[in-house]
Amino acid sequence: MKERNITLDYFKILLSILVVIIHLPIVDMPTSTSKVFGEGFLYSIGIFISFGLTKIAVPSFFIINGYFLDFTDQKKVIKYITKMIKIYVVWTLFYLPFMIEKASIGMYPLLLAMGFYHLWYLPALIGAAIGIFFIKKYLNNNILLLIIAILLLGIGYYIQQTNPHSSLRIFMYRNFLFMGIPFVLLGNLIKSFNFSQYKRLIPILLIISLCTLFFESSVYISKYGVMPNIYISLIILCPVLMIFVLQNSKKKAIMNDDIGQLSSAIFFIHPAILFLIHIPAPNIFILPFVIISSVFLSFAIIQANKSLKIFL
Repeated sequence: MKERNITLDYFKILLSILVVIIHLPIVDMPTSTSKVFGEGFLYSIGIFISFGLTKIAVPSFFIINGYFLDFTDQKKVIKYITKMIKIYVVWTLFYLPFMIEKASIGMYPLLLAMGFYHLWYLPALIGAAIGIFFIKKYLNNNILLLIIAILLLGIGYYIQQTNPHSSLRIFMYRNFLFMGIPFVLLGNLIKSFNFSQYKRLIPILLIISLCTLFFESSVYISKYGVMPNIYISLIILCPVLMIFVLQNSKKKAIMNDDIGQLSSAIFFIHPAILFLIHIPAPNIFILPFVIISSVFLSFAIIQANKSLKIFL
């Protein structure tokens, strides 16, 4: 029997559900400042979950990958990158009909290179793994690596802010350089950080950074009326959240690693459900159906992957 960090597995499932909510928000984007702050407590919470809290998901997935990837072992890095490329090709082929339906012909090369819809995560992860491998060959000072992560994320945030409403500009910052490398690097740096002595401090930092995200997201949405991909507070919140999960982790002997793959399967399959269903109802009622359907289909994908080994 394998021993897994079951707490981390459940955390990843929660992150995958947050990704679903990114694509199917609980409430609609508010159209004015008064709607952000003046439509009642439950509405404000819905806004924060849909357009604020959900943004921890992808950076946290980057951090988790960075934490477990050994950049000092070239063979492991090559094997990992090869696996990610294979998965990217398979899921790109799966979503190709949807891309053809929803995008113009002129966008095809860009979408194939950068990733259609949610698949942008894989090229960003592949590029980040390659970039960090070469960076760490010539630079192994943790302070300098941290500075690089902060600078790159800061540049990405600046690019985002030059035109928050542009749908094309997203490709300029939501990529391996300005999102992938910073968060994968942060995940890798956590491994060298002895956080066991900060057992009481981490929950305090977590609460403070969550409050900061709530404030930042409320102000941002009020000002721009769009959902960004980068909040400044994420550079503190996501690593602290990862450390908190690791501090409170429990390991459990299990028969297989199905639970560990569930989050990835949900991540990959849920957009297909969103593209195919057309239910005339508020998102809050559709969301449970999408989540439950994604979970059921995910177990089928996990079983298929045991034979084919191309989906996860």
